[in-house]
Amino acid sequence: MSPDLAELVPSAAGLHVTTFTRGRLADPDALAQRAGRARATGVAVYTLAEVAANRSARPGFVLGYGSISAPDIKPGLHRLLGPPQDR
Repeated sequence: MSPDLAELVPSAAGLHVTTFTRGRLADPDALAQRAGRARATGVAVYTLAEVAANRSARPGFVLGYGSISAPDIKPGLHRLLGPPQDR
């Protein structure tokens, strides 16, 4: 993930990881559209606003990664973020 667009939040345990987004990935509507498109292709992703108690949460994604092989993670990120020109 590009550091100018996203910041991975360390996870001590669990089957989800959080990433805060920046720049053009900080727009709530754009995040919701990307997450919805990615979910439609089988990627386990939600926006922070969808899962946070405070709906005005910092922009970002919650990514599920349980029961997935490492080689399958990168294609899922491409489904979420789109081709490089869309990032």
